[in-house]
Amino acid sequence: MNPPVLSMKLAEKLIQLDRDFAWTITEMSDLMSDEEVDYCNEHEFLYQQPTEMGGLIMLTSVCRKILFNTSHDPISLTRRSDKAYLRLCLLELEFVPTRGVRDYTELAPNNGFVQCQTPEGVALVTGHLSGGGMTRHGMLHLVNRLRSSALAYGFKVIVITPNARRGHGLVAAMRSFSGSFRTCPTKWARLTRWARCD
Repeated sequence: MNPPVLSMKLAEKLIQLDRDFAWTITEMSDLMSDEEVDYCNEHEFLYQQPTEMGGLIMLTSVCRKILFNTSHDPISLTRRSDKAYLRLCLLELEFVPTRGVRDYTELAPNNGFVQCQTPEGVALVTGHLSGGGMTRHGMLHLVNRLRSSALAYGFKVIVITPNARRGHGLVAAMRSFSGSFRTCPTKWARLTRWARCD
């Protein structure tokens, strides 16, 4: 049996979906025609991963095999969901990913950070959806790793979290760092409150 044929246009959209980690149902409706969605469903190209922010659309191993000649996905479903959550929050908050003269992500403890231009200046932004967001212990570790660098170079550290209260006490206790460290609660991808801890 011959594999399904992908048009160049549809293949480009599916590759973009992979680069975006996952799409919401709304994004899929905006970026793909009904015919393209039907074709993908018919050939089992798409998978809907349930998450706290609703279903997220990802590529199946069948689709990856056709696009990339491998069915292996190097990124777990949970990691894809977290990356998509961060991407959607950056869009919602209008934080613009940027490299700038200095790439501060080199100072970050892992690759889960995005350097962004925000209303308060350049910031290293991180966050995830799984497990209710970053734990207090995780935030404390982050503070210990980045406090001196943030104060020395003048960038902010922003943690996007679906938990509206997590981290407030920690930030308030770090008075010397409170101008550089923020928690940014969201209700999934929608901003509900900007936590100022000055």
